[in-house]
Amino acid sequence: MKRASQKGAATALSEKPQGQSAVDELGASISEMNGDVLFHDLPSYPLFLSHREIDRIFDDEFYLELIHSTAFQRLKKISFLGAIDYLRPYVNSNEPRHSRFQHSLGVASLALRYARFANLPKKTERTLVAAALLHDIGHGPLSHSMEPFFQEEFGIEHHEFGRRIIMGESKIGNQITGILESFDIDPQDVINFIEGHSDSPHSIIFSNPLNIDTLDGITRCAHYLARRPTIIPAVLILDSILRWNSKSIPRCDSFWHLKNRIYNSFILSGLGLIADHMCTLYAEEVKYSFSDRYFLFNDKRFRKYNRNLFARLKEIRKEDLHGSKMRCGEFESREYMINSESTPSSIHDLHSRYQHKKTKSDLYFPRLNYEKMVYFAKKQFDEWKCKST
Repeated sequence: MKRASQKGAATALSEKPQGQSAVDELGASISEMNGDVLFHDLPSYPLFLSHREIDRIFDDEFYLELIHSTAFQRLKKISFLGAIDYLRPYVNSNEPRHSRFQHSLGVASLALRYARFANLPKKTERTLVAAALLHDIGHGPLSHSMEPFFQEEFGIEHHEFGRRIIMGESKIGNQITGILESFDIDPQDVINFIEGHSDSPHSIIFSNPLNIDTLDGITRCAHYLARRPTIIPAVLILDSILRWNSKSIPRCDSFWHLKNRIYNSFILSGLGLIADHMCTLYAEEVKYSFSDRYFLFNDKRFRKYNRNLFARLKEIRKEDLHGSKMRCGEFESREYMINSESTPSSIHDLHSRYQHKKTKSDLYFPRLNYEKMVYFAKKQFDEWKCKST
């Protein structure tokens, strides 16, 4: 999940701290959705599944073996939104932090709900749910925030790395491959679902605009911002798509508007962009001490070697948006729009109504923040040199 509209990003990075006020406003409006008539019949959808809930929902030895594998357990300590997860304005230290582990479980629970609704054969269900569980298996530490550096410096990105894990070709091992094959599930079929190359009609739950990855992801982002426990629309939107009726379009429209606002006012708010770029800036300053093996780490282990990066992230405040700016590159923004002339009648028609566009936008970084980050990076590099001598 990355990058929103050019107009939204430009507002967030203007001299006035408008981005943070937009975030505050969005959080308040999400909280108010608790009483919204659109979501009054909300099914249960816990964001943080306990061990008991995992065993209850994924009532199949195959799913539990995948979940308890070393590669999947690694996701427990990989943050869902990367650097944003370490910014105090968004994360309460007394609450559980969202992870790629919990997100993958959420997506898989939606896939399982779809499979049971469609009464799929067991093998098809298992392939579909396995793809949902493993769709983010290749993420490295700090998720998308560190990935641009790893991709440029070492040619590593999470899609390709995930493919290698599923095929048993990574340093993490072939445990996933062994589990799939022991239950007669072709690893390539799982990859095809994830990458949108499957010719199965059921691949639509991964490829339509309101796909199960988006449904869970936007729901989690809404939870970051709400001032009180937020509504959880993921299951309701999926059910609205599967049981298409007069309420489906208003509900789906509301969710699409929510997605656009979250990208513009949260993920690409001033603080969000700064946090992501700080990770890249930090890595560039200390890259001679970096190794491609870092991509195998989770956040906890990565932090052990890069504690100054996390210390700096912890210090970021909305005041850091102030002051003079310097251009430091580009980012890809997105705008999510509704084509009101299109009236879908099923999950197969959603592309015509729910659209988005991508735009290259200039990224400006507060000069003071840049200088602070360089200082923290050089401090970390000096510490490494002292340890190695």
